[in-house]
Amino acid sequence: MKKLLLFVLSFVLSFSIVSSSTASFSNNAVLENNYQVEYQYGPYLGDVVANPGQQSWVRKEDKKYKNGNSGPQTEKIGTIENGDRLPCVGLMVNSGWYRVVARGQIAYVSYMYTWLDTSMHRKPQVQNPLNIITVQASSERPRSRWTDGAGNYYYFYAQNMIDGNLTTAWTPGSGNKLINDGIGEYATFYFQTSVTLDSVQLLNGYQRSKEAFYENSRPRQIEVSFQKQGSSNFVKPLAFTLYDNLVGWQHLNFEPQDNVTAFRLKILDVYSGSKFDYDIGISEVQASGLSN
Repeated sequence: MKKLLLFVLSFVLSFSIVSSSTASFSNNAVLENNYQVEYQYGPYLGDVVANPGQQSWVRKEDKKYKNGNSGPQTEKIGTIENGDRLPCVGLMVNSGWYRVVARGQIAYVSYMYTWLDTSMHRKPQVQNPLNIITVQASSERPRSRWTDGAGNYYYFYAQNMIDGNLTTAWTPGSGNKLINDGIGEYATFYFQTSVTLDSVQLLNGYQRSKEAFYENSRPRQIEVSFQKQGSSNFVKPLAFTLYDNLVGWQHLNFEPQDNVTAFRLKILDVYSGSKFDYDIGISEVQASGLSN
């Protein structure tokens, strides 16, 4: 009888541990301060949200995954379902997994049965943001040769810099180091009417994950010049050295420039990437000043 009692107790204990480890992460996102999470784990891209009526496993970080496995294969630590949210700090290109923060650790959730809400990532704290209506670039790298987990190709349009989405970026050049590495390329940002421009803000590099940021190159020095009303020339070029920081908007402040109809960002120098040093990324750009 004593052995039977011990067996029952041990079974109940083991069941409770398993149940706890695979519990749902209901409302977990509200327990995390996303603006602190990003400094520890990477850029906060938004929240991974479970589709209504769907369930997806949350798996612990798998070290083998980084060596080329198709996806995390280790311990399941919970589920995300019925609108549950987890902070997303990276997209796993080619594999179909979101990198998330769950219970204070990195974990993975499959693209299947979930979606990424990018509407809540932090905007730069600036006064009088200006409306940029379009962007044109001297070059744009061709689309990627790979797709994400949903079968979508990655495109590197200049317009990516004003789409409000940290998972996209502009990449200049051809993608071939022997032809063009992107240095000297530029993007031009147009306003609907003339403005008084006093600052440009940008998110440097590929912000879709820590890996993407450091594996690819980031602008190190950038030039800002201005097109004034009634002229097609870009004048008063100003050079800025950017810091090599994954998280945080960089503010390029200058004396107010009147009657500006467009401004241009030109890449002068880069921080080399550890893997793809000919791929240069800028994720987001905004501007501030006064509309005339």
